[in-house]
Amino acid sequence: MIDLKDTDPGDLEITTERSEPENRDNETMIQNVRMSAMTENTNIVDNTANWLGELEPEKAIEYMKKHYDEGLVIVEVNTDYWKLETGFTGAMHIPHDQIAERYDEIPSDVPVILHCGAGVVSVSAYETLMEKRKDIQQLSYIAGHPPVDEFNKWLEEHK
Repeated sequence: MIDLKDTDPGDLEITTERSEPENRDNETMIQNVRMSAMTENTNIVDNTANWLGELEPEKAIEYMKKHYDEGLVIVEVNTDYWKLETGFTGAMHIPHDQIAERYDEIPSDVPVILHCGAGVVSVSAYETLMEKRKDIQQLSYIAGHPPVDEFNKWLEEHK
């Protein structure tokens, strides 16, 4: 499936080209498929003006509760070695040193908050996403120890 967001299908031009025009062997077989897309009107959304940057743990817990029902995504960015034994319920885990390769796993249409164990490596993950994923609706990170127990307790009561 190809998702072209808000592109009108009528704006697409589809062409076919045989790599060996004279060779008619296996004429109906599809091989070596490639796709390229070029548009004159590329609508790249830059949401960085809506990004919040660092949130102190007290502000982060308020933010997380407020945006949970909107589909808030929590991403733990600790390396595997430092991963929290008991983290936020339902959080994604993408180590900060893998964010540059795995950034596309993070959805763009919901608020996203990053965290680590002490608010240190989440800064570099945030900076990487600033470069690679300007389309994320709203992005922040917890600047300090994440309020895991408080949020998980609230979440259990909220369900």
